[in-house]
Amino acid sequence: MELASQSHSLEECYVRYVKKIADYGIALYVIYEEELQDIMESCFSSRQQVNNYLIWAIRMINSPVSTIAKTLLEDEGLRNIVEEKSKNTQDFYTRFFSGVRKKKETGDNLGEEMLAVCLHVLVKLPEEEGKFCVITDDKGAAGKIDASFRR
Repeated sequence: MELASQSHSLEECYVRYVKKIADYGIALYVIYEEELQDIMESCFSSRQQVNNYLIWAIRMINSPVSTIAKTLLEDEGLRNIVEEKSKNTQDFYTRFFSGVRKKKETGDNLGEEMLAVCLHVLVKLPEEEGKFCVITDDKGAAGKIDASFRR
């Protein structure tokens, strides 16, 4: 569930929905995208490996008309990391997610892009298959996420 793009906070109906899910005993985890690096580093010993997961996720999700593409076009440092022309990957996760978030526009697909990138990274965690379930009534978002995993 993404933040409301205008108010930058969860709408009350979403808060009630999340509470109802938790009341039924379903475990929910809320994380900021930048926290993915810490999560991944707790499971894998190599920072380069952790960074490579994000690099490949970006490559899988990136399309010519996307907020990610716009960000990479305008930020040569990030683009060079994704193209593996630069090894300066310090704070790569933070730089990428905050850079993309700054490009958010009303009506874009940034929420879906970010979710797909995060899922591509998190599926690398050493756990059983089917560890994530994405539920949405946004058919466009579902299609975009599904297509990204079929590549």
